[in-house]
Amino acid sequence: MAGAITPELVRRLTPEIRRLRHAGPTEPITVYIDSEGGSVQSCEHLEGMLFNSDQDGNRCRIITVATALAASAAARLLTRGDCALAYANATIHCHGTRFQGITELTRERADLASRSLSAFNDEMASAFMHRTLENLPWLYQFYKEEIDKRNQDPAIKALSHMQGLACLIQQRLSVQNRRLMDGVFAELNLFTALEVFLGKPARSKPLEKARKRGRGAFEFRLLKLIVDFLESECPKDEIQGGLKTINVAQLTDLYSLRKDYYERFLSDCDNPEPQLLMLCETEQIVKCQSLPENERKPFLIAQVGDRLFSAWQLATTLSANLVRGENPLSARDAYWLGLVEEVVGDSNLPCRRTLMERV
Repeated sequence: MAGAITPELVRRLTPEIRRLRHAGPTEPITVYIDSEGGSVQSCEHLEGMLFNSDQDGNRCRIITVATALAASAAARLLTRGDCALAYANATIHCHGTRFQGITELTRERADLASRSLSAFNDEMASAFMHRTLENLPWLYQFYKEEIDKRNQDPAIKALSHMQGLACLIQQRLSVQNRRLMDGVFAELNLFTALEVFLGKPARSKPLEKARKRGRGAFEFRLLKLIVDFLESECPKDEIQGGLKTINVAQLTDLYSLRKDYYERFLSDCDNPEPQLLMLCETEQIVKCQSLPENERKPFLIAQVGDRLFSAWQLATTLSANLVRGENPLSARDAYWLGLVEEVVGDSNLPCRRTLMERV
């Protein structure tokens, strides 16, 4: 797939995709990508043909490969693959959705465009999040010894487990993209501070009472508490003028995230056992395997559920940052951020394929 994702490209690829899916309904299809992105609607049509099940419920495995450039909607297409790869010199350019060619704009059209942009941004961030969440446990396994060693070095002051992995990721990113992790850490720290703020009995009890009265009462109370929290975080000289623009943006993000944060975690990790096992120590795996099958999931959640939750927090926050501003990533950067699982031509970066081939 080369060039912009346009209706013409979709029309040109449709017969080939249909032929491949008909010839082998469950056989894998490899999609090579060199595209600057393009139309939102055309991207959705292309993804539908590739990823949706056919009339018999068959779904083939899609392997996506960035050869030179995967930007905007093409970056989303890349990360939606069942297996996502990038050539060593490829660029994966992530940014928010853009509309082009709107010449006449009314308030109604602006509202519609805003909702469409927001919806597609959410879908793109979700694609990034699920890919990153899948790959973080693998990165943890590949670099666990290095994370433990850094954690034991008082000169480095690195953290263990997922926090240690996040620190390692920032250190391995290219200099121009380390700001991404700065933003991730800042937001995670802000959210942690919000949780402490809401956890005080004087706030948590009224919030729980509001939850029992219904969704509307709960969200109203939560919104007010988040405003109170942001005001407490503002310098005193800023409070006199009300919430600044940046605080309004933070308010929107914190509110939409916090109101269903844990429900989203459970739905995004609806089958967490494979990921939980990858976050275990050897003795925990041995213990788990000795248990009856119905006791294994509760055991894993009790032992390393906090690590998976930390991975989910990291993936969710990172994906939100990737759809803000302009984020051109090298293939190595994309690997460390979990967007691709293999960099073709770079044997220094371990991947699950080479691991499985050795078994």
